[in-house]
Amino acid sequence: AVRLESLINSLRTTEPPAGNGGNLLAPMGRAANAGSAAAMLFLGEHFLKTDPATAVGWYRKAADLGQPEAMVVLGDLYFRGSGVRQDVPQAVRWYQLASDKGSAKAKVSLAECYETGQGGLPRDLNRIFALLKEADGIEPGNPATAEKLALAYEHGWGTSTDPKLAFEWMKKAADGGLANALGNLGSYYMRGIGTRSDPKAAVVLFKQGAEKNNATCQFFYAQCLEQGIGGTAVNHNAASEMYRASASQGFTPAKQWCAQHKVSFASER
Repeated sequence: AVRLESLINSLRTTEPPAGNGGNLLAPMGRAANAGSAAAMLFLGEHFLKTDPATAVGWYRKAADLGQPEAMVVLGDLYFRGSGVRQDVPQAVRWYQLASDKGSAKAKVSLAECYETGQGGLPRDLNRIFALLKEADGIEPGNPATAEKLALAYEHGWGTSTDPKLAFEWMKKAADGGLANALGNLGSYYMRGIGTRSDPKAAVVLFKQGAEKNNATCQFFYAQCLEQGIGGTAVNHNAASEMYRASASQGFTPAKQWCAQHKVSFASER
């Protein structure tokens, strides 16, 4: 059984369930019905985008077997209301169960709920920091954890405000490829938080994040193109396209810019 689980988990990497996994559905279904949590995860991932309700069913079966990865995804689905009625307290319940099993990702998600006071949780800054430190202890250098730790040090969430540490953690997150962290790190360079002010370095980061289709970076890069920030050549057409791309993803400041300048974007068409 252990060898079967290991084989299926390796298949999840070599035969991406969401892409080329269709030819494996029948054997995975048999394995899942025989109690394989790895097969349940494979099937959940396969159906995640095309049939989220079916995905929820498989993730729940795996979660009921104590699979923390399934618990985290199930929490995400309840949080977003994808494939199931939105239920943030239920999402928090699954995050907590996965966190108790040592999932770093669950601890970060739980910290985010404590940050905003969602799902029946109080806004608890000390709990945020504790969860993030636990997550970093489990998976050192994880970009999502690093970004949140940077924000904790920037804003003093459960710890002393420390701009230099905020910069160091945000750089780890950006170096780890987290697109949103590129925008935050660029903002640190722009404002001189934990480092010297360097608008040119900020522009480079905003552009990188925009190329990764990150809405925040698209908005910041649009501002640079519009205003010629950091030595950027002013290009109103390119700026307008960047604002439009950001607004199409629902980024509120970009939507406001588009409304003020009578620029349409995808969600309005």
